[in-house]
Amino acid sequence: MRVACIVIPHLQAKAERILPDTDAPYDCRVFTWVVDGLTTISDRIEAAAPGTVYVRLDGLEKLYGGEAQLLKALLDAVPQGLEPRIGVADAKFPAFVAANVSSAGVTIVPASVPGFLAPCAVDWLPVPVEVREGPDRQPLAVYLRRQWCPVDRIDDRWSFDLWWLPEPLTRTYYRVNPGDGRQLTVFRNHRNSRWYRQGR
Repeated sequence: MRVACIVIPHLQAKAERILPDTDAPYDCRVFTWVVDGLTTISDRIEAAAPGTVYVRLDGLEKLYGGEAQLLKALLDAVPQGLEPRIGVADAKFPAFVAANVSSAGVTIVPASVPGFLAPCAVDWLPVPVEVREGPDRQPLAVYLRRQWCPVDRIDDRWSFDLWWLPEPLTRTYYRVNPGDGRQLTVFRNHRNSRWYRQGR
């Protein structure tokens, strides 16, 4: 399976709370424009999180006269000024990493995927985690290092609901302090009612 991961750094940084969230409704509309623009290229799209979209490329290169022209069409489908980065690989994870380590434009993962991924940190993807919830579904404790760690405080909470996608994506994120002085971001995927520890 050939896949492209399109990352919009500005929206991704706001979703991860690296940049202040000054206008969440506007950012949601911008992300909708990105997804809508990409649907003009392919109907095989998966919005993974605000600022991150996957597009299956298999067979589409024939419609566009080659993979280079297809990737240019994907870049052109993103509204101007958003500075998308695209990672291309034969699987989603290396495509995601390629898009995130790229400075701009398109990064194609070489045939030696292990060699490409070797220098990367292991915390790129969300990892399932056990969470004890309160009656309001907020995290009370997180299972870390083979023990339950009570959540001393919740420093931040944010949600997004991409209900319009073919496979809707709804998550609530919490930046919590488990009592040992560090912050941890966990999220609840409302589609499967499971908790995950956010990667990088």
